[in-house]
Amino acid sequence: YQNFNIQCVNDLSDRTLTALAKLKYLTSVEFCAARLTGNGIFEWLRQATKFEGSVGPERMLGVRIGGHKRSGFRLPRFYAEIMELLRLLSEIDEESLGAASCRTKPLLYIANPFQSKVSRVWSAFYMRDKLRPVLEAVKAKHPSLRVNVALLGRDGDKFNRIDTLTLDWRVKESKRKNELFFDYIEEHAERDTYLDAARYEIISDDEGGSDEDDRERELQSAILTGFNHEYDADL
Repeated sequence: YQNFNIQCVNDLSDRTLTALAKLKYLTSVEFCAARLTGNGIFEWLRQATKFEGSVGPERMLGVRIGGHKRSGFRLPRFYAEIMELLRLLSEIDEESLGAASCRTKPLLYIANPFQSKVSRVWSAFYMRDKLRPVLEAVKAKHPSLRVNVALLGRDGDKFNRIDTLTLDWRVKESKRKNELFFDYIEEHAERDTYLDAARYEIISDDEGGSDEDDRERELQSAILTGFNHEYDADL
């Protein structure tokens, strides 16, 4: 179904994650769209890797980052929060984190609940100057980690949408080919969904009648006149 307007559970937050991470025998958690941050997910990881002994082969966390009100040209907070999570991972080495050495290996899926596409101009900046460098830094600090970003509509550094960030420390998975990016094949119907979703997610409800080309030009203009600086301040 087309999940244009995402309703999040306000009571699910970073504090909820921290509390759940302390439950040793809770080995699988999956959240609906919630008010989570990259820092909160990182703290869950730190807590989950502190347990001694084994309660199973893996500890899985699946979350969808939502719940941040957007207006005008504000992007889903998903893009900023995965950058924050990756930045924190790039600042700690594998031994200090303990995810590779603990017996119950962590597996994280961080998903984008929004279906709308981002500006192609902005996506090139985000990929080239933000995402790719921090992914490479994370891989250098965590050689046992399999990190993967699933995208739609990728062409060089440009893309339409990021779907999921996967962080996987399981031993059996570390032996597989580790590609930083995975491309989902876009069907024509999915491209149409982007156009419809953008009217709800990027433009306010009262401004849903403008066409895609006008929105793209407005987004590009916003980027060139300082949108990048505003986004940097949020990271």
